[in-house]
Amino acid sequence: MAGMGNPTHQDWAPVVLRKTGSSAPKPSGGGGGGGGGVKTSTGMSAAKLDAAEEGGKHATVDKALSKKIMQARTAKKMSQKDLATRVGVKSDIIQSYENGKAIPNQQVIGKIEKALGCQLREKKFKKKK
Repeated sequence: MAGMGNPTHQDWAPVVLRKTGSSAPKPSGGGGGGGGGVKTSTGMSAAKLDAAEEGGKHATVDKALSKKIMQARTAKKMSQKDLATRVGVKSDIIQSYENGKAIPNQQVIGKIEKALGCQLREKKFKKKK
């Protein structure tokens, strides 16, 4: 343990933290030309993706679907917690589907249909030529 008290062998350079609006040099993101920031899987920056969204809101569950879920669940005399346990999700997810605030996930809706034993979505048929 000799030499543990002397930190001269380590690099103890001071680190200065500044706000983002400072004149400190910014690291290059690899590709030249503005936009930088976090890139999504599509290659767009997260800020551009947010700006490009229509209306700034995500699509939520249709009110008709949320009403069907609630009616089918109550007809089976199940609580939201019971349905959530059967589906394998948290009870607040079932609550958000019934309130119409959830972002629709077809897999979750399919599991809800299976757990309730009824069809909640309308099937779309393709016309034959």
